[in-house]
Amino acid sequence: MILQSSSIQSYYAVLVMMMMVVRSVRLVESPVGHHARPGPLLVRRARGNEPPQTCESYFTIAGPDNFARCQNRDGHVFSCDARDCPGFNARDGFALHGCYALDSASNLVGGATTVYPFFYKLESQYLEVRDGAGTGFMCYADQNVGNRLACNRCAYVS
Repeated sequence: MILQSSSIQSYYAVLVMMMMVVRSVRLVESPVGHHARPGPLLVRRARGNEPPQTCESYFTIAGPDNFARCQNRDGHVFSCDARDCPGFNARDGFALHGCYALDSASNLVGGATTVYPFFYKLESQYLEVRDGAGTGFMCYADQNVGNRLACNRCAYVS
């Protein structure tokens, strides 16, 4: 009886592991055709196939399609899976520096701080920023030159 219980537990453990693996991959056709490489390939899930994009002008974790939105320096907008934006979810990952909290009247309050943004938008000389709690900040753009989030494998929107 103990042997049966142990084998059932093993069966469930294997089943759970398989479900975790299957959720992180999907089947797609080979881009080189069926003759060169027969059958489907396992590839990592991605929102699109665009080259890496630096979110110079705008980034939000929650776009209208429930994916992250990224706008590059040229004004092109991309829809991205936040997991494909390295550093976003990493501990002590992507951050903006020299930021000041804003009160309800948009006045600067407190001293300069580091913010881990869930949203930012370039407004000429400064970045309008919100953190995960929805707190508003203003960060000077010149103190964060070259410090913007970049995302991989996004889908082109406009």
